[in-house]
Formats: sequence, structure tokens, C-alpha cells
Amino acid sequence: MISHDLECVFVHIPKTGGTSILHYFLDVSGITWENRADLLLGFNDVPAHGPQRLTHLTMSEYLALGYLSRRQCERYFKFAFVRNPWSRLLSEYLFRYLGVYTFREFVMDYVPCNMPGQYPQKGKKGKSEADSFLDQKRHLLPQYKFIFDDEGRQCVDFIARYENLDENFSSIVRKLGVEGKSVLQRKNTAQDHLKNALVQKGILQPDESIKFNGEIDYRNFYSEETKSAVANYYHKDISLFEYQF
Repeated sequence: MISHDLECVFVHIPKTGGTSILHYFLDVSGITWENRADLLLGFNDVPAHGPQRLTHLTMSEYLALGYLSRRQCERYFKFAFVRNPWSRLLSEYLFRYLGVYTFREFVMDYVPCNMPGQYPQKGKKGKSEADSFLDQKRHLLPQYKFIFDDEGRQCVDFIARYENLDENFSSIVRKLGVEGKSVLQRKNTAQDHLKNALVQKGILQPDESIKFNGEIDYRNFYSEETKSAVANYYHKDISLFEYQF
């Protein structure tokens, strides 16, 4: 997301609370969801212009694909949210793959076969366009690739945490001068899937699901095998952002 009026860039890493944040900025900017392209959001069907959902551009891609000039990049406030990799991957499973795979099949078989490389820069060879273009694959991209360049340099000014969403977001909107101009509403599109999963596992009874608020201990879903697999896939995220299971 780019807001030229507010001079900021939000690098939306999937499953880190980004939809709630995007709605906040659309609201304070007076832009409807249907016109979200004004903030460089929404779908894209031209691979040369970036991934399937421009919402999920990496910071490097904003520059490489010409959406942001070097001068703008230096001046604008750039931020992103990261999330515990085990929690994030469970959220992705519940959002898109529950009922398609068991959680073990998803972690052990689907994920390692579908983790993409970064979207190739113009004029440079890389993984196939389809590999990085599809949004469901971009959802599996390690988080550091969204906010660090190929040389390992951090490309954003502030790395916030999903675990401290309200506190960190308050700091961001205060800095941008839009504090209190809207309300950050939690938009957890995986909540219904989460309820179903808990009922299936016997953690939650069907008649209790009506009152369920979506908060769980993600560790209940992991075995030692799947825990270790995620630690291997996302070892750099775990190290850089200092996460533990």
C-alpha cells in the first residue's frame, strides 16, 4: 500500500493483520474498498506489473517495478508487521486449506512444494512468473523477503509485531498524524474456519463456538514433526525476528 498523501508505505505480509490496517487507511483517506486501487491495492492480471495481488508486493518490488521512486522511498515512512511463523502458517491453513488437506499434509507436503522465490525484477531471470505471481504461493513466502533486500539490508523503517498489533499500530498512526481518525477493526477472515477446526479437534464444543472470539494457542495444532518442519522452512524469520515456538 502506498499513500502519497500521508507519505507512507505499508508492506503487507499476508496473515499479519494487514486487512484491518488497510481498511483503516482506506477510511482515513476517504477511499472505498471498490476504489482501493488508489492506494495500489487489489488484483493484478499482468505478471509484468507484479504479483496477482499488488497488496502483497515486497518492499524491493515497489522500487524494482517502478511504483515508488528512490527519492520517495527515502522520504516516505515504510512499515510492516511480522508474526510468529508457527502462528502465521496455522492461520494460512485455516484460511485457505482446511478441509483440503490435514494440517500435517499441508505442512509436510504442500508448503515445501509451493514456497516461491521473489518476483523477478524487470529484465532479470528468476523463478517462473507463475511461481511468484500466484497469491496463494506468495502467502507462503518467508516474511524477511518482504522487508529485506537481496543483500540482507532492512528496507523498512519500522518492523511492528502482530502480537502487539494495537500498541504498535497506535505508534504508527500517531507518527503519521491520523490517530483517532478511524478505528482499527479486527477483520479475521479465518475465524469461521478456526471455529470449525477447534470443533473437529474436540478443543471446542459446537454449542460453544458461537461465543468463540478466535483466540487460540496455535501450539495445540503442532506435533514435533510439524513444529520442526516450520522451524526449517522459516528459520531466517525465526532468527531475525527472535521468535520461539
